[in-house]
Amino acid sequence: MSSIHFNITKIHALSPGLENKSDWMVWALQKSPSLQKPDFPAVALVPPAMRRRMSNLSKLAVQVAAELSEKEEIHYTVFSSKHGEIQRTLSLLLSVLSGDDASPIAFSQSVHNTAAGLFTIATKKAIPANSIAAGEDSFHCALLDAFLYLHDHPEHRVLVIDFDESLPDIYRHHVPSLMRPTRLAWY
Repeated sequence: MSSIHFNITKIHALSPGLENKSDWMVWALQKSPSLQKPDFPAVALVPPAMRRRMSNLSKLAVQVAAELSEKEEIHYTVFSSKHGEIQRTLSLLLSVLSGDDASPIAFSQSVHNTAAGLFTIATKKAIPANSIAAGEDSFHCALLDAFLYLHDHPEHRVLVIDFDESLPDIYRHHVPSLMRPTRLAWY
């Protein structure tokens, strides 16, 4: 069996209440992490005009990706999420079921590749991007995608962003839910 190897240059994770390495270390060492509603992290690299329309999920995914690509040349990005914009999608579906028309803006921000598209717009960088939704295997598939790209372009840098949030109550009995929204990125 062959193996996949990466050289990870930089890694960053962001979640409400967990904004830096020390926050994550304290959280990881807790026997039962707090379930209180922590403060939402600053998303300074997301333009204010965009922030108003973005979900919290996309804001944090774009912020993490923007932070890691701010001072580095990135050649390719891979965004992975089990459920993507599920909160927005559910709101859109409930609106349509109640007889309302689907808002074009709500629809455009409910698709799985929302974060990837918003990242390129927010950073004004035309970086090729892939968005992966493969359920429990999403992160592994993102790593495989990064590996395959790097196999053909070994001198390039790939940015991988994995992000998810808790499922709406209506779906929780189908899939185990995450305790907190988390965004992880590395290149």
